[in-house]
Amino acid sequence: MRRHRNTQQMKEQGKKPSDQTNEEEIGSLPEKEFRVIIVKMIQNLGSRMEKIQETLNKDLEELKSKQTMMNNTINKIKNSLEGVNSRITEAEEREIKSLLSLFGGQFTNSQETYGKSPFWILSIPSEDIARNLMKRTVCAKSIFELWGHGKSPEELYNSLKNYPVEKMVPFLHSDSTYKIKIHTFNKTLTQEEKIKRIEALEFLPFEGKVNLKKPQHIFSILEDYGLDPNCIPENPHNIYFGRWIADGQRELIESYSVKKRHFIGNTSMDAGLSFIMANHGKVKENDIVFDPFVGTAVYSKLGLLKTHSNQMDKVLFKEHRKAFLFPLTTSSSRWPSDSICSFWCICIWDRHRLQHRSWLGLHAY
Repeated sequence: MRRHRNTQQMKEQGKKPSDQTNEEEIGSLPEKEFRVIIVKMIQNLGSRMEKIQETLNKDLEELKSKQTMMNNTINKIKNSLEGVNSRITEAEEREIKSLLSLFGGQFTNSQETYGKSPFWILSIPSEDIARNLMKRTVCAKSIFELWGHGKSPEELYNSLKNYPVEKMVPFLHSDSTYKIKIHTFNKTLTQEEKIKRIEALEFLPFEGKVNLKKPQHIFSILEDYGLDPNCIPENPHNIYFGRWIADGQRELIESYSVKKRHFIGNTSMDAGLSFIMANHGKVKENDIVFDPFVGTAVYSKLGLLKTHSNQMDKVLFKEHRKAFLFPLTTSSSRWPSDSICSFWCICIWDRHRLQHRSWLGLHAY
């Protein structure tokens, strides 16, 4: 009776009995009505699945388009990096050429191609010129006296056997101490592999004693495995062996980093670029250099006699004058260090008419 009454009420409201049937009532429904409800549930589930599938397809298309955009961006970055690398290589070559001409040498490269290799073979007249070169360069890491090289260990050993013995003897005699190091570019070797490479050089006439802490002479095996870290070859492209002479001055870039300066101004120059520019200009000790933006750069650290600037910053001058007159009331971070910017010292001396003006050639009227 209750079910008949509910059905009658639903008919009066214009609804079918199956539209308001809940899960508890499904078990009491006749088989025909139960099948109808199941079919409708399956149809609703199918329509929902279609909507979900459409949403997933749209998301996949968006992901594909984003992936394409990312690939294009990565390719652009790679192309720009290749251009930057080529410009960096040109800057390195120009620095080496400038420094060699400064110290009486000449740039002659015996390698056919070196643009994509971190190792250059140069012909330098003397070891003194090589040491002077490494005292100034910030692009080169180390320099070695080349005794032999090849594309395989066999070629390297044959090249070493053909190297004049009289050039080896001064560094291999019994009273000397030595050490052999392994340098690999773009690959890491195990300790066993390093020992194996060192033991393979036993045919060389080493008569001295091994000293790993403070050797008189250091010999190095250099292996070049290319520039691609994602495709490292099993065998190196080139192998070199030589006597270490000196290291470059790359630590100066970190020593004079902007982060370590007492004063940072609007014209703060990158330390690495400063040294490279000075080397390109063949600046040497006791040279007089005029640079319009020397304010907070590091050119005066290269042994220059005086570095003059025509850039006068009112704020910097005011703070430096205040610090000169009232040193206890001015923050040290607001004015440049005299050791970096000699220009400010000259201005202060002349402004206050101190006795230092005479030897600077500055006169007050």
